[in-house]
Amino acid sequence: MKWFSLFLGLFCFSAFASASETISPDAEAAKIKRKSLNFAAPVWAGYTYNNGTGLYWDLLKEVYEPLGFTLNFKSLPWNRSMKLMTEYRTVDGVPGEGLDSDYEHLVFSKYPLEPEYLALVYSPGVVASFERYPSLSGKVVGMRAGYNLVPEGERYGEFQLKEFTSLQKGMQLLKAGAIDVLVDEFSEIDTIAGENNISLDQFEVTEFETGDYYYMSFNDSPANKPLVTIFDARMETLAKEGVLEELYAHWMVDMPEPLVALSGNSK
Repeated sequence: MKWFSLFLGLFCFSAFASASETISPDAEAAKIKRKSLNFAAPVWAGYTYNNGTGLYWDLLKEVYEPLGFTLNFKSLPWNRSMKLMTEYRTVDGVPGEGLDSDYEHLVFSKYPLEPEYLALVYSPGVVASFERYPSLSGKVVGMRAGYNLVPEGERYGEFQLKEFTSLQKGMQLLKAGAIDVLVDEFSEIDTIAGENNISLDQFEVTEFETGDYYYMSFNDSPANKPLVTIFDARMETLAKEGVLEELYAHWMVDMPEPLVALSGNSK
């Protein structure tokens, strides 16, 4: 009967290992004494409105509020949001960062929040037509300081970077011919153009998928580790329950493939 004892021992070990690997968000939440969490980001249409709605803010509410947390959302410029998280540790997390971040002292969620789409705005003919990635070689490329949206190198070519603090300034530089190409998200560019009565019809506007994703980022303090664990576990649960599919559909945002696969609707 030694084989049976061996089988029983292996079965019990396997069951114990599986149980120990199961993450309980409630147990992780119990490790956190404070019940008020701070998140920050710029105001992005559809994602992070001042009133606490938008895809990113709604996702965070679905993740943490059922566990008894109160969430505080701060509408701040990108650089300030990231510095408050990574340097001053007064912000717990910032949504919408890429894995190639220039910031230190942060950790990322396991699953992405969204595929990264970017838009190029330029005078007709300045950028050649392309199938996947635009060639920006030899161009003066403008983008907001700290965003690092299209890094120089093999994918986009070698170009001269010109940074500015606001998209409004970027639009002014583009109109004046001080930059060849403006890079940002189309929704952001469209909003600024509308607010400043700038017609985009005078330019070519091309949107493309970079192949990268945006993630939820957290500061890497030991006290924050349970927050990251909770986020990953709850995102899995919400995907499987269909909650994420409804949220992404409501805000008309493409759900990233890893979350689509979790929801069981991968094509």
